[in-house]
Amino acid sequence: METATDTVRIAVIGAGPAGLRAAEAQALATDQDTFVDLYERRPAPFGLLAYCTCPRLRLLGNIEVGRDIAVDDLHDYYDTVIDATGPAARAVPARRVHTDGAAVIELLRSRHIPFTTWETPERSRGEARWEDIVTRARAVPVCDQ
Repeated sequence: METATDTVRIAVIGAGPAGLRAAEAQALATDQDTFVDLYERRPAPFGLLAYCTCPRLRLLGNIEVGRDIAVDDLHDYYDTVIDATGPAARAVPARRVHTDGAAVIELLRSRHIPFTTWETPERSRGEARWEDIVTRARAVPVCDQ
């Protein structure tokens, strides 16, 4: 199990160009192992994700931050929360109390949110297949509220 001192966990709200660039910049800014979760309101982001170079990247799709999960909730699971939904990404230090990266998945499941998920293989970004993301995204029921 990871501990708060040996890893950095970052949440990025919005998987567009600003979000992907912010994720890459944060991952490169530290010598520690960095895990980045991208929160996207669509089940799958645009094809730009295929070019993201973060070695430990997880997409959490079909989640609207502010409706399905509060920004304040994210602060309990991450060291930094980046809002990349506007014209420029804004990073806010958080207060991570959960050390396990699976804890946020448990929270989403407990709220019965039908989300998509996809993770980059840790060996190389070239093995990540965009087709797999789209296939998984199409399999998830999307509810309009």
